[in-house]
Amino acid sequence: MEFSEKLSRLRQKLGMPEGINFHTLRNTFATRMENLGIPRNHISQLMGHEDSNMALDKYSAGLMIEPLVESINKLTYGKEVDSFIEDTLKNSKKPTPSSPVSNPH
Repeated sequence: MEFSEKLSRLRQKLGMPEGINFHTLRNTFATRMENLGIPRNHISQLMGHEDSNMALDKYSAGLMIEPLVESINKLTYGKEVDSFIEDTLKNSKKPTPSSPVSNPH
């Protein structure tokens, strides 16, 4: 019995949708591993690739937003510039007074 037949039987047994195939599982695996912070070379080896970038370039849907936010928050330009940026962001988020809503009736 071929792998695809075994996967199809397993998919049916588990009640998984028909669209689930071998590459769907690889995509999910690569994406989940990447989002867990597993090193690229580990993921590639686990997926049977010699090139550490191939597995994630081909199969991963990319990082979730949280790790990306965490990474960008590590960026610093020095105290003076960071302070200026923080102040600017705080001031831009202040609510503006809304004009009174007129009653059409």
